Amino acid sequence: MAPSTEIATTEPGGELAELLTRFPGFVPDDEDLAEILEETYENGAPVVRDLPRVKFPSSGGTSWEISVGGEEKTLKALTGIPVFIAPQRMFWTDPDPKGNPPECMSADGKIPVPGGLYAADGARARQNPAGDCRSCPMAQWGSDLKGRAGQGCREQRLIFLMTEGALLPTVVTVPPSSKTIVVDFIQGLVATERLPYWAAEMTFTLAKTRAKGGEEYSELVPTVSRRLTADEIQVTKKYKDTVKAWVKNSPPMTFANTDTVADGGVDLEEYPG
Repeated sequence: MAPSTEIATTEPGGELAELLTRFPGFVPDDEDLAEILEETYENGAPVVRDLPRVKFPSSGGTSWEISVGGEEKTLKALTGIPVFIAPQRMFWTDPDPKGNPPECMSADGKIPVPGGLYAADGARARQNPAGDCRSCPMAQWGSDLKGRAGQGCREQRLIFLMTEGALLPTVVTVPPSSKTIVVDFIQGLVATERLPYWAAEMTFTLAKTRAKGGEEYSELVPTVSRRLTADEIQVTKKYKDTVKAWVKNSPPMTFANTDTVADGGVDLEEYPG
């Protein structure tokens, strides 16, 4: 059974009413929304893989690729409210996976899911006796399978972005080359503005940059468009908790990004600490 969508207990007005009009996915007691939420469940568990996705461009592209009604479109900017940001790790023995599902992954960035190569029950468990991602040999710098300075296991972020007019969030997959940008931006908002990410409308654009080895790649540029009011934050926080539960309870291998890695594992100038 899908989680309750009951968020507000009073009739909204003012800015809150405008938010719920622009973002109908936040509206409580909406029959259409309840039906759509039910369709994201299989055998009592949510299936996050069915959420719409935005592709991160490769080779320095500065436009987003999105499918709207079966038609591919490009956008210069993505604007919406992040309702959840999830860590994710993925590993392939083939350095050019070409859409194949990962052979080892982590849905929380900490512990490999059961059955993965380096999980506690995996075929290469002896090479990772601690059983966690931090100690895994493929998470160490210099383990890149192409012989570069990066990690063999690709650490990224999934941004669940609620956009205007949508009933469900869109998943934006942020590759390793921009993962630190997301982390630093979110932490900076909390540290300097006391602003959690679900308390603001944000705009995400792309900039072309070059890696240490000269390869061009796309880099995420996040900005805050508008701070939400206290009433609006109550609504988005409730929805964030719901999406977090979807991700936690989703079958672990079903929401992995199986597209070709956008940044190609570029050899960056700087690495996260």
